[in-house]
Amino acid sequence: MAPILNWVEMHDDVSLPTASPEILHAIPPFYAEYDARCLVVLPGTVFDQIMHHIKGNCSVERIGILIGRPCKRPSGEQLLACVEAALPVDDITASRVKVSIQKNGWKNVWGEPALNSTGSIIGWYHSHPNHGVFLSAVDRKTQSLWFAQEWKTAIVIDPIRGEHQAFTGADGIAAPIIFI
Repeated sequence: MAPILNWVEMHDDVSLPTASPEILHAIPPFYAEYDARCLVVLPGTVFDQIMHHIKGNCSVERIGILIGRPCKRPSGEQLLACVEAALPVDDITASRVKVSIQKNGWKNVWGEPALNSTGSIIGWYHSHPNHGVFLSAVDRKTQSLWFAQEWKTAIVIDPIRGEHQAFTGADGIAAPIIFI
């Protein structure tokens, strides 16, 4: 029997748990005053894994899934998308300007042990090789249809230019990445 997908659908941010003391301690104090509804908390080791995957072929776009847990600061004013793992997806159709996950790629994601033991799908990442970091019209549609909660995250990386940016919620609002 296939593992059950742990897909979190929360329509009320009040129900999100408060971040652990370890996460809260790792966030530099000035981010408390940062004017962003959601911050993306990303361990450096996970970012390194994402970069390794993306740099594996810079001639086409690459894609993967972000696993983690949504939470909030104690004040409840700011949401945190706490990334805990990244799942590279290699069963894709890709070109220099487009990428899509094939059916077997999704089957592999759903069966991934990290998904079922670590957390939930909280977003996705993909590359824009030498095109800069932004959400294209297709990216925005994907974000609004599948990652609409304010803490759902898209990370876009340009491995050629060395740029990266997180975007959160249905509108794909630019959000700071806090590396821990």
